[in-house]
Amino acid sequence: MQIGTPTLDQLAVLVAIADHGSLAAAGRALGRATSVIAYQLDGLEAQLGLPLFSRGTTRRPRLTDAGRLVLAHARETLANVSALRAGVAALSEGQEAELSLSVTVMFPIETLVAGLTALQARFPTLALRLHVEALGAVQARLLDGSATLAIGGALDGVNEQLVQRALPGVPLAPVAAPGHP
Repeated sequence: MQIGTPTLDQLAVLVAIADHGSLAAAGRALGRATSVIAYQLDGLEAQLGLPLFSRGTTRRPRLTDAGRLVLAHARETLANVSALRAGVAALSEGQEAELSLSVTVMFPIETLVAGLTALQARFPTLALRLHVEALGAVQARLLDGSATLAIGGALDGVNEQLVQRALPGVPLAPVAAPGHP
């Protein structure tokens, strides 16, 4: 038997039936007639060659073991399609696809996490590549192109390719051993 390829619409119907508990409720949620929902479900089950719901003595369809597995994949597929659409929309509006950030090990982790959390909330489709570096490696990543933005200490020497901006409020406490001269 050859397994068919479900449509996104069929997967959405499967999820709606599972979430709403009946074909009629799924139809209301999707704005479709119950007969259309039943037709989509029958088509999906025929394509896959598996019963996804047991419709025996009860009016409420119950997921079969196979139905639970297919439902999990359907949810994942629909989430991936949603993420794809959001990513394409962001790119079409001029958002970068990826940010490569190089950060010094001296930068406070709490501040970094708070900033990255806010960035992710504002730009959920933006891929982030984070490099945590020491000493001159932060600047080196900018110069070799493996980072597009960096947070580090003072630049070594003058370099007209890089623009430096001060970040206020980042405390640095110098420490030394008691016996250090």
